[in-house]
Parts: sequence; C-alpha cells; structure tokens
Amino acid sequence: MRRFQGWIVFSLIIIVLLAVTLTWGIDLLFAPRLPALKIPPAVLKNPVTRHQVGIYQLAACYKYEREGVKACSLTGPPEVRGAVLGRFYTGNIAELETSLINSVSRALPGFIFRWAWARYVIIRNRGLRVFIPEEIQHELGGLVAATKDQYPQYGPYYSRLLNYLVMPELCNAKLKKALTRGLAFGISAQLTEQGHPIMGRSFDLVAGEKFDRHKLVMFIQPEQGYNFISVAWPGMLGVISGMNEAGLAVAVLAGHSRDRGKLGTPVYIAARRVLTRAGTLAEAAQIIREAEVFSSASFLIGSGPEDRFIVVEKTPARTAIREMKKGIALAANHFITPKLGPDQANQDYQRESASVSRLRRLAELIHKENGKLTITGAVRILRDCRGLFGRELGLGNRSVINSLTAVHAVVFDLADKIAWVSAYPHQLGAFIPFSVDDFLPLRKEKIIAADPLLTSGQYNEYLVYKHGLREAEQCLKKRKYQEALSWLLEVRPLNPNDYHTFLLAGKALQAMGRRDAAKYNFRKARQLQPVFFRERIEIEGRLHELNR
Repeated sequence: MRRFQGWIVFSLIIIVLLAVTLTWGIDLLFAPRLPALKIPPAVLKNPVTRHQVGIYQLAACYKYEREGVKACSLTGPPEVRGAVLGRFYTGNIAELETSLINSVSRALPGFIFRWAWARYVIIRNRGLRVFIPEEIQHELGGLVAATKDQYPQYGPYYSRLLNYLVMPELCNAKLKKALTRGLAFGISAQLTEQGHPIMGRSFDLVAGEKFDRHKLVMFIQPEQGYNFISVAWPGMLGVISGMNEAGLAVAVLAGHSRDRGKLGTPVYIAARRVLTRAGTLAEAAQIIREAEVFSSASFLIGSGPEDRFIVVEKTPARTAIREMKKGIALAANHFITPKLGPDQANQDYQRESASVSRLRRLAELIHKENGKLTITGAVRILRDCRGLFGRELGLGNRSVINSLTAVHAVVFDLADKIAWVSAYPHQLGAFIPFSVDDFLPLRKEKIIAADPLLTSGQYNEYLVYKHGLREAEQCLKKRKYQEALSWLLEVRPLNPNDYHTFLLAGKALQAMGRRDAAKYNFRKARQLQPVFFRERIEIEGRLHELNR
C-alpha cells in the first residue's frame, strides 16, 4: 500500500516537473522579448503631481477626468508614453485584464484548458511582433515596466500584451465566439444642420462592464506623424474609434469571411497607422489596402476637409471599397460590397446575427432626420432602443442599435475636430466633448445630457431584470423548474416586451409537462421577435414537438 502511494506521489512530481519544463521551454523559445528601452528613472519613480485643479501630470504628460470619462495626453518617446500610461492607470489595467481573462475562462473552463490555450496563442503568434510597429512595441514595453504582472501563469507579460491586440480577432476565428459588435455612420455636411460632416459609432465588447466603466480618451502626440484622439480603455494602444488633427476619423467594425490569415497586422493597429500617417481618404484607403491583416473587418473612414466618407471592407485576402451614397455611409458587422457580400461566412453571419436589422434601423433613423442632423440628433440615434419602424422590443434586445452592451459610443464633428464620448453606462451617460486641437477640458462646448432612461431609474429596473433572468437560467440548468418560473414571473413586468422570459418559461413549463402553458409562452416569444436564428429554430422545433 505504501509502495503504491509512493508511486502516486512520484508520478505527480514527474507531471509537475514536466509541466514546469514545458511552460519554461515554450515561453523561452516562442515568446517575444522586450525591446531595449530607455525610460528615465524619474518616470518610473516620481509621484504623479497635481498640475492644476483636476489635472495631474507626470513628465510632459497629463491626465484628468470629466463627468466620469477618463482622459490623458501622452507625449515624448514611445516607451515614456507607455510607462506614463501604466503609472496613470495601474489599477484600471489590472482590473481590465482580470475581466478579459474571466471572459475567456467562460469559454475555456478549467485551468488546464486556459493554460493550454495561453501556450497555443504564444506558439501561434510567435511572429506577431513583425507586424507591430516598433513604436507600439516600445509603448507596450513601457507599460510592462510601469505595471505589475498578475497572471504569469498565462505567459510572459509583454507577450500577453502583444496578444491582447488580437484577442477579439483570435476568439472570433478560433473559439467561434464574437467578442465585438458595432455600428457606424458618416453624414456629409450638406445633410447636417451645422454644415459639418458628422460621424457616429457604437462599440460593443463582451468582456465585462469594466471596459465601459474605465473607458479612456487618449490624445497621443507621436514623434512622427499626426496627433490623434483614440477612444478605448487603458492598455489598448490600437485604435477602435479615433480622429487625427487632419480631420480624418476612423471606426473599426469586426467582419466575417471565409478568408483566414495565419498571422498579420491586428486591425486596430492598421487603424492607428491610418490616423498617424494619413491626411486624406486616398492615403487612408491605401494604408488599409496594403495591410496584411489577421482577420476581417470594415473601416468607416471620414475626412472633414474632403467632406466625404468611405467604407473599406477588408479580409486577409481581399479588399473592397464602397463610397457614401447621397451623402450617407453606413457600416455594421457584415460586408455589403459585391466583392465580399456573397462570401459564405458573411452570408451565414447575416442569417445568424442581428447585424442586418440593426443597420436597417440605423438607416431608418438617419433618413428621418431629413438632412438636418445635429450632434444631439446623432447621439439620439446611438441611444435608440427600438426595432424597425419603432417597434418596442424590450430593453437589451440585440437587434436594436442600443442593446445596452456598448463599452463606448462616440460622435465626431470632423470640421471642428471634436469627439463627444459617452460616459458610463453604455450610450446612456452624458456625451462629453474632447478636442484634437485643444485637449484640455473644454468649457465652451456643451455636454449632451444623460438619457432619460438613466435618470428616470428605468435602467436600474433593467439591471434587476437582468439579474432575475440570470437566476432563472441557472435554475433551469439545475432542473429547478418551479423556482425558475418564480423568477421569470417576478421580473417580467420590468421588461414586458423582451422575449427571453417567455422563451425560458416555455422551456420550464415543457419540462414540467404543462403543454398548453408551454405552447402559449413559446408563441408569445416568437411574436416578440427572437434575435438569433438558432432561437427561432428552437422555438419552432419545440412547438412542433408540443403539437404532435
């Protein structure tokens, strides 16, 4: 018996030693090395000081917060910019990494699977550094020097930060789990009340509310190229939504195609290259066309001086460009051009997602403005919670523009070069103005007030509704059908037009053998327009089974 126990202990020791050796070997052979950095000791050691009321400074960089939206101006060598960013937002960066890892953990339960996935990413992306500009590598190096590595079990810190630049793309390609959604529109000057071209966008990220709470507006002054504003979160050095001093704005939206790239430039890095190097739409289109991207995406790009918008649809193998029509350019998460629209993966995504219905609602609302769109009107469009033709679909429905999942929304005035950025939560908070020409807190530009949905308390009721829905789902998994029904009946009045309570109630009642009540709930759910194709198929299948 003791000999047997000894063999077990010996085997465990061998397994642990092999795991440690394998981890060390993979990290040593495949993980990229930190570039050589020259960071003045004062940047890493000196305290952040108060420059003036509400504004704090380190080196030549500063930060402030306006109405809950964080903002910072970064200048100097790239490693200094990265280090200052880390010093400014150390706690926020740690929270965001935890939130991102928790999101991946839900797709990969179990430490062994997460460990294996982390090493797979390191091996797969071993050549990623080649596609990342040296400037951004040095910014990331500065960030590493100024912040703490809290997840060494998932690979070297610098390697993880590089891989986070392609994490949404990698999850979409390999885990078949789309982490991002979005909408964007561009309106030429002739269709706006002020006579300025306007661009708006919303960006949804399924990685926890921390990315919404800790959104960050960065004003980056590179040593070469155009100064620009980028709206994202601390630690994201690519561009999701941004505008440069030449009056050029870009919004990136995830796409879907059968084209697969083994490795390439992250689409958010390609967008940053546009803002740094391009002063015209022709230059921007050429940069995107030449980029060897890792995944598929659409880039809505607008130019204030040219009063024109284009959408560049890009895959690892193909590029297509569509011009605005009658002064309007719209983009979502599916391709429209004749070149990429017929792609089978794109067609599948259109059928299975809500991208098409969201884009149709966007077009409907823009045409209702009758050529007199204002900044406030653009914000109102981004906040819209109704379906096509103004139909009430309940809060949180994924087929509406504002599905209460966005981590930021922005409206750009491309003539005045001002970005209005949404405060927490989602598109409901106030929209705060930030200028490319004068990034200090603006006094003259009007803050657009919070949505009545937030100030009336209805949003808080929606949060209670979401909690009840999650509890009901957990009860269903545990086969506690009566308890699930109790939760659903309790929270249904808080969001009566949402189909989810009826769909879940139908499942519970069917499992309990209450056929007539189950059929009623499934029919009611179908009537309230389920968002996803798989849900509609499931409802029809269950009704067919109940009617046999």
